[in-house]
Amino acid sequence: MAKGINYVDVFWFVPNLIGYSRVLLSGVAAYSMYYEHPSVMFISYALSELLDAADGYYARKLGQCSKF
Repeated sequence: MAKGINYVDVFWFVPNLIGYSRVLLSGVAAYSMYYEHPSVMFISYALSELLDAADGYYARKLGQCSKF
């Protein structure tokens, strides 16, 4: 972990915030699939996929990538 950053700070990194919204959108997609609202399901799933791309972009741009 970088100097001056503790483990709690990682929860507020921009890519993680985007990831939290993706989790919520997957819940919306599952709910709308169960209750047969295909247009809502499609929009929430598509938005989740676009946010996946944004997550990676901002992780690299802001230097908040995971180290493997």
